[in-house]
Amino acid sequence: MNPIVLIGIIGSIASIVGLLISAPSIKSKITHVIYALILTTITGASVLFIQNIEKERNQKDAELKKLNSIDNRVNIITESYNTYGEVGDNRGFILTSFAFLEKNKETFPETYEIAKELVINGLKVTESAPDDNDTEWDERKRMKDGADAMLSLLKGLKSK
Repeated sequence: MNPIVLIGIIGSIASIVGLLISAPSIKSKITHVIYALILTTITGASVLFIQNIEKERNQKDAELKKLNSIDNRVNIITESYNTYGEVGDNRGFILTSFAFLEKNKETFPETYEIAKELVINGLKVTESAPDDNDTEWDERKRMKDGADAMLSLLKGLKSK
């Protein structure tokens, strides 16, 4: 309920009750003042309580929207993964996944740091194999393993 409407309703009720209990005696006037102070205090507390609840709800809605957005982006990235991709496809998937984590590093700080270490030192994504077949095969396995690891990592980030 809108706090202004609530104040208006309570104020109207207070005026009607005040009119009914008013009498020319001093005791009646003191009672009326006490009644008005109590009613004003209750109304003010109610308004503050309602505003706090609305503020918390807005914060929770924003958090939920952010999580849903993250889930949607994770779904888009994981659906783009090609199990039988070539070295370049796997490298691209790894870099796309890493870019997503970097963009959301305030939400997943430890995961981002682990992925950064994996991409730079573990997978050595920036290094390409020379033309001989053995190192080319090693690069293919390295990129496939890295892409599978990033896929699993992203799937683990999805909210249940």
